[in-house]
Amino acid sequence: MRQSTLGFTLIELSIVLVIIGLIVGGVLVGRNLIDAAAIRAQITQIEKFNTATNIFYGKYGYLPGDIPAGSATMFGFTAGSGAGGHGDGNGTLEACSATHGYGRSVNCEAMLFWVHLSQAGLIENGFNLAGNTVSADSGPTLTTSNIDSFLPQAKLGNGNYVAAFYDSNFLNSYNYFFVGGITAQTAGTWQADYTATNNITPAQAYAIDNKTDDGFPGTGRMLTIGLNGNSTSYPGFGNGGSSSGNCLASGGTAYKVAYTGPACQFLIQFQ
Repeated sequence: MRQSTLGFTLIELSIVLVIIGLIVGGVLVGRNLIDAAAIRAQITQIEKFNTATNIFYGKYGYLPGDIPAGSATMFGFTAGSGAGGHGDGNGTLEACSATHGYGRSVNCEAMLFWVHLSQAGLIENGFNLAGNTVSADSGPTLTTSNIDSFLPQAKLGNGNYVAAFYDSNFLNSYNYFFVGGITAQTAGTWQADYTATNNITPAQAYAIDNKTDDGFPGTGRMLTIGLNGNSTSYPGFGNGGSSSGNCLASGGTAYKVAYTGPACQFLIQFQ
């Protein structure tokens, strides 16, 4: 007698393969939807910060963080000393040394920027210097455990934060929002640059650039770069060169969208 064997028919196998294909397709579509939502949320966040900055300027006559000491005190804001880079009212968000013109730090005006927006009720994050052991005229020691007290988390997630600064050494004399990974900063004056890391993928950076600017990393309102080895050094944003890493193509003229890992950080100019 023959022993009967059980198995799947071609029709049953086809149905299984179709179901697997639908599941895989659904996962990929869901992931794309999540990525698209994060990009929209990031753009909206920067727009909200920009709007809040303009409202503050329209109401008080100065940028948050840059408002002179007398005016800051009069309106109930934390005041700097009034020296250069310490609330001098010159329209730029400088670090503690205005003459150096190097602002990639969470100190002085660049730090008070967020405090003043919070004190004016224009942003949701509750930044309050009273809860931190720093003064308005110095910079904090940043660690991964306390950065949330000084900077808002970027909507892209993945350890990205939003900072604000002005840098006359490498940029075009504009105030910028910075979006990227920030992990540490040693307290000090202008030398206390925070450690910026590449936590944004080229595809994410390109999508934001394409929706808000011209789609090119080195021109327009949005400037993008990736630092090799997550260096704390600060080459000019947008000029590509040897520091573009996996973020930008050779010469910094286009994004390496095919590279799927985190490789970028970017700036968006105030409007």
